[in-house]
Amino acid sequence: RGRRAAGALLARRAARVVVHGGGRVGGPLASLLAAAGVGTVDVLNLGDITTSGGDFATAINVRASNGDVTVANEGSINAGSVDNRAAGIRVRTGGVANASIDNSGSIEAYSELSGAHAIYVTSFGDGDIAVANSGELSASGYVFGIGMNLNSIGGGDIAAANTGSIHAASATDAFGIEVAFYGDTGAASIDNGGDIEAQALNGKAVAVHASALAGDFYLYNGGTLAAESVYGDAFGVEAHADDNAADVEVVNAGSISAYSHQAIAIGVFLTATGDGSVVQVDNSGSISALTSYSNAFGVIARSDGEYGTAYVTNSGDIGAQSAYYAAGVVVGGDYRGEVDNSGAITATTANEAGSDATAVGVSAFGFTGDGYVLNEGTVDASASSTGGYALARGVSVDSYYGHGYLHNYGAIGADAQGAYARALGAV
Repeated sequence: RGRRAAGALLARRAARVVVHGGGRVGGPLASLLAAAGVGTVDVLNLGDITTSGGDFATAINVRASNGDVTVANEGSINAGSVDNRAAGIRVRTGGVANASIDNSGSIEAYSELSGAHAIYVTSFGDGDIAVANSGELSASGYVFGIGMNLNSIGGGDIAAANTGSIHAASATDAFGIEVAFYGDTGAASIDNGGDIEAQALNGKAVAVHASALAGDFYLYNGGTLAAESVYGDAFGVEAHADDNAADVEVVNAGSISAYSHQAIAIGVFLTATGDGSVVQVDNSGSISALTSYSNAFGVIARSDGEYGTAYVTNSGDIGAQSAYYAAGVVVGGDYRGEVDNSGAITATTANEAGSDATAVGVSAFGFTGDGYVLNEGTVDASASSTGGYALARGVSVDSYYGHGYLHNYGAIGADAQGAYARALGAV
C-alpha cells in the first residue's frame, strides 16, 4: 500500500518467472503468478504429463491478465476425458498479455463424449497469439476434435506455424487448425510445412479454417493439407473475412485435398463480404476435391462486397471430381473476377444412376466489372451420364454490368457423353 505500491507493481510486472512442469502444481502456479501481476510467466515441460477422468481434463492450464505467457513443451502431454472436454494445453489471456506456445514434443487430447483440443488459446484483450508446432498434435472427440483452436476476442493478431504433424478426428466436426475473431480488428497468418489432417464421420472436416476475420488472412502451404468426411462437408482450406478492404490469400506450393463420400468437397474456399476486399489463390502445387454423391469444387474464390476483386493464379494442378457437379475453379468479384492459368485445371463427372452430370473447368464472373480468363495451360471438362443429361463446359466467362474476356493461348477441352449430351468449349 501507499507510495511504494505502484513501484512494487511495476517491478512485479517486469519480473520473469519460469515454471518447470505444468501438471497439478505447475499449471495452477503459473496462473496464480500471472493473476498476481508477474510480468512474464514461462511454463516449460521436459517430461511426461498425463491427466484423465470423467470430468474436464486439462494437462496445462494457464490464465493471465497482466503479463505475457509462454508455454514450451518438449516432452509428452496426454489429456483424456469421458464426459467433458479435454485439452492438452489451454491458455487464456486478457489485457495486453501475449500468448506464445512452442511444441516440439507430443500432445494428445481425447474425449469419449465431448470435444478435444490439443492446443486451445483465447485472447480476451488486445494481446497477440503465436503458436508453433514441430512435434505431434492429436485431438479426437465425439463432438469435435481440433488440433489448434486459436481465438482473438479483443483484436489481437494470430500467427500459427506447423512443420510437424497435426491430426484431428471426430464423430462430428474436425478441424486441423481453427482460428476465429470476435473483435473489430485482427489478422491471421498461417505457415504450414508439415502435415495437417482432419477426419470427420457425420460432420464437417476442415484442415485449416478461419472465420469472422476482421482483418487479413494469409496462408502459405508447402506441406500437406487433407480433409475427409464420410457424411459431412470436407474443405482443405476455408476462410471468410467480414471487414472492408480485407486481404484473403492462400499460396499453395504443396498439396491440398478434400474428400467427402456423401456431401460437398472443396479444396480451397475463400470468401470476403467487405467492400474493397481482395481474395487471392496462387497455386503452384496440387489442389483436389472429390465426392461421390454431391458437388466438388477445386477452388472457390469470391469477393462479394462493393469493388471487391477475386483472383486465381494456377501454374500447378487443380482438379474436381464428382458424380453430379464438378468445377475446377470458380471465381467471382463485384469489380473483377480473374483466372490466370498456365497449369492444368480439370473437372470430371460420371453418373451411372440416371441423374444429370455437369462439369465446368473454369468459371469467372464480374458483377459491376469484368470477368477475365487468361489460359496458357490446359483446361478440361468431362461429363458423362447414363440416362440423364451430361453438360461439359471448358471455360465460362460472364459479367452482369461489365464484360467477359477470354484470352486463350493454351488448350481448352470439353467432352460430354450420354444420350443427352452437350459440350461447350467456351461460353
